[in-house]
Amino acid sequence: ESTGSKGTGIGWDGSSFGCNLSGNHYDTDCKDVPNKSYTCWHVGSVPKGKEACRAIKGKDFPSCFASGGRPRDVGCPEPAKMIVWIGRPGNSYFTTKDGLLSVLQSVATEFPDVRLTNQSEMNDIIAKNLAMCACGWYRTDSSTTYTWRNGDANGTAGFYHIPLTIGYPSNSSSVDGCGSGTQAMISCPTAPNSWNKGKGGVYLTFSGTLEFAEQKLAGLNFTSTVVESHQQLIEKPPPPKKQIWSTGSNRYNSAGWLIYQSPKDKTSNRGTNWNRIPGELNQMSTGQKEVYGVNSYRKIFAHAKDPAKLNANGQRGWRSIPGTLVNISASNKDWIYGVNRNNDIYQCKKPCKGAWQRLSGKGTGEVTVSWCTGGGSGCNHPMSSCSQYA
Repeated sequence: ESTGSKGTGIGWDGSSFGCNLSGNHYDTDCKDVPNKSYTCWHVGSVPKGKEACRAIKGKDFPSCFASGGRPRDVGCPEPAKMIVWIGRPGNSYFTTKDGLLSVLQSVATEFPDVRLTNQSEMNDIIAKNLAMCACGWYRTDSSTTYTWRNGDANGTAGFYHIPLTIGYPSNSSSVDGCGSGTQAMISCPTAPNSWNKGKGGVYLTFSGTLEFAEQKLAGLNFTSTVVESHQQLIEKPPPPKKQIWSTGSNRYNSAGWLIYQSPKDKTSNRGTNWNRIPGELNQMSTGQKEVYGVNSYRKIFAHAKDPAKLNANGQRGWRSIPGTLVNISASNKDWIYGVNRNNDIYQCKKPCKGAWQRLSGKGTGEVTVSWCTGGGSGCNHPMSSCSQYA
């Protein structure tokens, strides 16, 4: 883009727009420009009566520039769904829950389909190991029954039916103060007497283009960061890394055996890079998302299968589950099964938090098939007596 002297103050001088450049890198000759097809795209405000994107010829460049547009030799960017975090200049954590409705109304003047980012979208961000170290409001469900625009039969605004909280997505590369390497949503306080005074930025989902969104939000006095672009949204999250969990070969104390874990891709016939997991268990079983185990005192525990993620209680490490069992199995997709010391059989819906249901019949004291691979001189912790491989 350059200025020239064709009477308008805007034009080309023989090297603009990729025409007549040396090296034969371009195939546009300057004499072709006036009649070549382009588009005029308005990044900022669109003048009254003008389209945000319209077809033009090269001869229309001056009028496109004069109207605040930008000539393009390709089509205008198509608005697409994206997830954006917003704050205020100099005040990232600027709104309480009560101020969210006015924020949404303001953003809707430029992005009519704006809504609060929901839980399934946050889960997608976590699954793709993205991160945004900034507390922000989001909705903790994925329902479409109530939105900030509708209402219920009693005339109550739908906004007041939406479950909301403040948090941020952390990834495995995050540092202290921003998740410490945990691949999960990290909670931020919502109480007025907390360090952030119960305030946060806002996570929003709407349709727009990257350039357009940033400028429009700045015009509304918001700072913004694209957390997940449309391209990232349509990409499938990588499959979770397979994990191996094992108890050690020697009993550690009266509670049980030491516990070890390793990503499956870190294993080989030359040995395994085992990580010690705090705690002791008598027996354990791996499920799709969590590892379940019992110790010698028949107490039941569960841990995120990937140590970088949070357990079903939203915490790191082991969580305690009410009840007592001597053997447990987590291999079923939907249910946990176990037997107690009387060989009574129980089941609990995943993620199990203690709602055990008694089943008819008696068990044999074991409900899981345990098997091992590996071992040998190259293995720091031989698996000859391990209790579970997944």
